[in-house]
Amino acid sequence: MKYWVVLLGEKICITFECLCEYINGFLERASDKCKWYTAVALVILIIFIGIDIYECSLNYKAESEIKNTANTVFDPIVEQIDDMNTKDKELMEPLKDMVIEIKPQWVKLALLVSSSIIGIYIDIIKKPMEGIKDIVFDAINKEKDEPMMWVPFWILVVIDISEIILTFT
Repeated sequence: MKYWVVLLGEKICITFECLCEYINGFLERASDKCKWYTAVALVILIIFIGIDIYECSLNYKAESEIKNTANTVFDPIVEQIDDMNTKDKELMEPLKDMVIEIKPQWVKLALLVSSSIIGIYIDIIKKPMEGIKDIVFDAINKEKDEPMMWVPFWILVVIDISEIILTFT
């Protein structure tokens, strides 16, 4: 199976065999420290991706629960007003309009509050991992003369880039 990648304006073919060859070359040339840092960086990457997926799932569940709650709270009021006779309906029409206008604002406010609470919760989970990542990053910077040490460095950079991208999604 071949994969084509454009890197710095050049089209490069990546195959499974080339990838295995590169990994074998890395294992031969890299120092033991580099291999260890690479393994730690990969574990940190997997943990960060897992935490981000968990955060997305929590936000999705919160959004669906908030919308369901808004529907069960506001829709019966509108339905009751629609079911009234003509005279009562005319009196209650301003209330119906107010409920229709409040519902989307309530949903937005509730989503903001829930995502803030989830964000605080996720930050509590990520804080120890950020500390570990910083320790590994500092250690990599001290050992940058080791062969192939750029591999764990770029894994940590990928974590930072993915964090920035996921912040905006």
